[in-house]
Amino acid sequence: MKVLVLCANGIATSILMREVIKKAFDELNYQGELEIEHGSIKELSSIEKDVDVIFCAKNFEDRFDKEIKKEIKVIGLQNILSTEEAKEKISEHSLNN
Repeated sequence: MKVLVLCANGIATSILMREVIKKAFDELNYQGELEIEHGSIKELSSIEKDVDVIFCAKNFEDRFDKEIKKEIKVIGLQNILSTEEAKEKISEHSLNN
């Protein structure tokens, strides 16, 4: 599964979120192949198209209509540093299989 973790500028926040998402998948004992990249929302159009899931802060969730139409799951986190919330969202969206 290819996961993108996006924030406004693609610097600090997305790097921190990437670690939270990775830890959440690890704690859920995800057995599949997992590639997690980070970046900025502004760069989204230049990022590879074979993305399965996008994680972002909750307040950016409404910026991904085009990706949702392509059946890419978009998951907004209220607390971007919460491994527990990330695990809940991963399970909620059946990504831990």
